[in-house]
Amino acid sequence: MSDLLKERFDELKTQAQKDGVQIELLVVGGESLSLCYQGGKMDEFESSQTQSAGIRVIDGGAQGYASTENFSPEAFRRTYSAALENARMLVDKKSEAPIPLAKTAKIADLMEDLYRPQDVSMDRKLAVARDLEALTIAADSRVHKVPYSGFSESDGWVRVMNSAGLDLTHRRTSFSGHAYALAKEGEVSKISGESFYERDFEKIDIPELASEAARRATARLAARPAKTEKMMVLWDRRVARTILQMLEDSLSGESLVENTSLLKGRLNQTIASSLFSLMDDPFDRRGAGVRPFDSEGCVSQKTTLIEKGELKSFLTNLEVAQKLEMPHTANASRSPGSSMSVGSSNLVVGLGTSSRDELLKKAPRMLLLTDLTGGLHAGYRAASGDFSLPAEGFLVENGEITGAVDQFVLSGNVLELLKNVVALGDAYDQKASSLLIPDVLVSDLSVAGGA
Repeated sequence: MSDLLKERFDELKTQAQKDGVQIELLVVGGESLSLCYQGGKMDEFESSQTQSAGIRVIDGGAQGYASTENFSPEAFRRTYSAALENARMLVDKKSEAPIPLAKTAKIADLMEDLYRPQDVSMDRKLAVARDLEALTIAADSRVHKVPYSGFSESDGWVRVMNSAGLDLTHRRTSFSGHAYALAKEGEVSKISGESFYERDFEKIDIPELASEAARRATARLAARPAKTEKMMVLWDRRVARTILQMLEDSLSGESLVENTSLLKGRLNQTIASSLFSLMDDPFDRRGAGVRPFDSEGCVSQKTTLIEKGELKSFLTNLEVAQKLEMPHTANASRSPGSSMSVGSSNLVVGLGTSSRDELLKKAPRMLLLTDLTGGLHAGYRAASGDFSLPAEGFLVENGEITGAVDQFVLSGNVLELLKNVVALGDAYDQKASSLLIPDVLVSDLSVAGGA
């Protein structure tokens, strides 16, 4: 069978050699199926196929980008010409140190099982989508409706080729779904839910998901306004992902180049509690960010970022590592339509030794934080690390949950928060995320309530 992509690229590579430049091709494609029921009736049935190609031309220290969804020879030639023109417009950059390309390498065989085609009938897929809504409503009489639910199947692939001889391909399959319940009692209504991410269809457990979605929505119906005070806060493992979201940009070497990192000048210094360790791990099957190579085609590797509270490394791609004279960590990140950046694979916080029940008993009084209702955009200032976020949760006294609380704002600073970690949970949330973090117990956080 002919390899049309390879033929297209070889033609462009020959032209690039004549033009005295290097070339890289990133191609992403796949098939997806999305199903949704509302009111017991099919609300969405969408099956799609997508493919797009992004060309990067490197001319010394200058680089230009262009992309196309048309895979004809003419379209590839036009896209290359546009990328070349964009690179040559950066006259001042051309004299800088040449940007390196990834070299040919073999990816780990242990990644082969990420592509697992499964013969699942359409009737079974429809049943999952239907039951996401139906079983969540049936789980509790207070669940009024399920405004957001759906099932998705994905079969995707990535290919990277460059003029240094590299040609790597990676495929993956997955199933995901979610159900968010609207619970009502009197004049009070709350919405919350649950999701799943599986590579094996047979492991999908919709009754368990529906029960948890209903439980999470109904648990906060009797919430009362929180008081204003400083207190110990246990970040539920789901909402604790927000801690990593606040920290992620500052761990990128790109933020050092742009002088925006909160961690600039802190390498090999203590920035967190000795209980806190963090790794970028593209091999961890529990995370959704598993990959054998990055967007440049560099073979994946594990990187220790924080070890027992000490900052050990930043994430880099080839260009950033060269600029900073730092180790290369294979964390190039881009889509066919974007420029090269730096991004994590799976960010994994080391587990602690305490169960949820044990964590709840570590102080006579604490707040169990379960929801940040506005997300980071509601009040996180990346330049300072300060946050002030609308939130909801549960008051805990002597190890027992005594009631739901809402109408409060949780405030602090992400770096101070890391230093004030006093315990970590012993389990991750097994859902669709590339941010793996257990329950996190933090002292001295400000809760500004309406009571």
